[in-house]
Amino acid sequence: MKIYVASSFSLKEKVQSIYKMLQAYGHTISKDWTNHKSTSPKESESDRELAEQYAKEDIQGVTEADVFILLTSETQGTGRYVELGAAIQSNLVSGRPQIYIINQKSKDPMFFYHPCVILKSSIEEVIEEIKKKSYNKV
Repeated sequence: MKIYVASSFSLKEKVQSIYKMLQAYGHTISKDWTNHKSTSPKESESDRELAEQYAKEDIQGVTEADVFILLTSETQGTGRYVELGAAIQSNLVSGRPQIYIINQKSKDPMFFYHPCVILKSSIEEVIEEIKKKSYNKV
C-alpha cells in the first residue's frame, strides 16, 4: 500500500522513523519529503524552481497514496494543511486516500472533522487499522 505522511519539517526525524515502521509492514512511501532542503522562493530563482518542484511532487505523492497520515505539531507552517486539503479533495473524487490524523492539538482546524477523516491518537493505532482494512486502489 502507498502511504503519504504529512507533518511539520521540524518533525522530519519522527516521520522518517514512521516510514521505517510502515516499510517494515510492507508498505511503500508515495513521496519522501524529508530529504527536501530549505528554500527561500522569494529570494532566488533557483529556490522558486525548487519550491515549485517540491510542491508538484508532494501533491502528486498525496493523490497517488492509498493512505494519508497527518502528524500534527504545535509548530507553525501551512504545507501539511495544503496536503490535507489535497487529500480530502482526492478522497472525495476517487475514494482515496483514506485519511488519518494523529496527535491532535488542542485547537484542531475544522477540516480535521471532515467525514472522510479518521482521528487517531498514535501511529500504532493507524498501523493496526491499516492492517485490518483493504483500501481501494485506482
